[in-house]
Amino acid sequence: VAVLYSAAARDFSADHFATLRQVLRALLAAHVPFRVLSTRELGQLKPHHRVVLPALVALAPGEAKALSASV
Repeated sequence: VAVLYSAAARDFSADHFATLRQVLRALLAAHVPFRVLSTRELGQLKPHHRVVLPALVALAPGEAKALSASV
């Protein structure tokens, strides 16, 4: 599982970190292996079968295109 950290969402939403923390805690509690990726690492999504987008409220056009291309 890849968890996407978005600086654009962080800048847009005051509760981004709280939501990210809740997602990470839930994955840890369920013993689900995961990796946190920044939007700069969108090219590394292919090996992951699932992508979690916590509090996704903003993506740059290039980020949205890269995300679409990897699924």
